[in-house]
Amino acid sequence: MDFNGFIKDFCTQVQKRLGENYLVTVENIRKGREPGDYALCVRNAAGEGKALAYFSVEEAYSDHQRGLSIEPALDKLLEKTRCASRFLKETESGRMSSGWKGVKDCVYPMMIWPGRNRELLSMLPHRQFLDLSVGYIIRRTYPGVGTIAVKITKDLQKLLGITEEELYQQALKNLKEDHYQIRNMAEIIRENFTEEEAEKFADDDSLLVLTNEEKWYGAAGVLLGKDFFQRTLGRRSYYVIPSSIHELMFAPADTIWEEEEVNWMLRQVNREQLSEEEWLNDHVYIYNGWTGEIENMN
Repeated sequence: MDFNGFIKDFCTQVQKRLGENYLVTVENIRKGREPGDYALCVRNAAGEGKALAYFSVEEAYSDHQRGLSIEPALDKLLEKTRCASRFLKETESGRMSSGWKGVKDCVYPMMIWPGRNRELLSMLPHRQFLDLSVGYIIRRTYPGVGTIAVKITKDLQKLLGITEEELYQQALKNLKEDHYQIRNMAEIIRENFTEEEAEKFADDDSLLVLTNEEKWYGAAGVLLGKDFFQRTLGRRSYYVIPSSIHELMFAPADTIWEEEEVNWMLRQVNREQLSEEEWLNDHVYIYNGWTGEIENMN
């Protein structure tokens, strides 16, 4: 069975196991044609159809190709859906154990592109940073299941009995303990791709990537502040590329690249490789090596 046949069959099996209360669809999350570019999306069939979980099918397809059972992948997806459904109900009703005290250590910032998310922002407590908006999520990781995040709405904020300033300060505190790293892109590629694929990037050690350990909403690392950036980047200035809501990329500003060239590449990546939900912006920022600040280009 080829990949197209496999993913349709896998989707049908998941739908059958979950039942009519859920809607399972196949989504091309990375706009490519490789197994890793697709995911199953599970939504509640009723209500707004909010996504409960995304599940990569790459591992299940790999097991299928090797003649192994896909039951473990099915079980994992079902458990993640149950956890996400329970978590969503708890947060939306404000019935988390111990209220704010019980969730505050799981609150993190998320960066949002205001120009494309005005309706969403009208429902969220948020503040401005540069020309972006800072919203908030409650993020939990379940052993053997994965990471689940829920956006904090104004209704949930009211149930928790906290101000936006309290949200921001707590999210910033948690952010600084979220194991952010700036790593070399070529090194990351060598770890995750074949030797032949990695060879294409062997000569470029200048591109850097910032994200957190979970690689979830890691672009919020832009809020880490000048102490972090001066310690990790030093005095060299960089273009800061908002490559997705999950990470930032840094390219030395003293290379042959011009600002508009980097902006063009960013827009191409947005259109060709990312789902719209992952877009963060269509232009770059600048890290000023002398001040340690990330700034708007203008």
